Amino acid sequence: MKRDHDFIRETLFTAEMWPKGYIGFTETLPFDDKPEKEREYLLKWEHHLRIMQDENLIFIRPIRKEDRHHKGEEYRLTSKGHDYLDAIRDDTVWAKLKAKFLAAGGVGLSVAIELAKEELARRILGGG
Repeated sequence: MKRDHDFIRETLFTAEMWPKGYIGFTETLPFDDKPEKEREYLLKWEHHLRIMQDENLIFIRPIRKEDRHHKGEEYRLTSKGHDYLDAIRDDTVWAKLKAKFLAAGGVGLSVAIELAKEELARRILGGG
């Protein structure tokens, strides 16, 4: 599955809105009983949560014991997740960063995070 930086950004915005910090979700494995569009979305959601977890943007914890068909988890933004979201919050900055991603032929999330931090530092220091 291809990484979708816009999807990651939107997920981070969603996580930020929740007052208690954790957002619960329950997945039904392996999604075979779901309509195709819903199954595709759930697979995309699961994949991107794991990518964000890999980069420590979110923390995921189980909320109930797994069985063969269900797994309950919830996630919250980490400090690094908040930092990344602050760096990519502005739509103009986000468009500029995505243009850089495209020009490079695509970038990994770790590179996107570094580019966003560099861009934020430039803005703070007054370099545009």
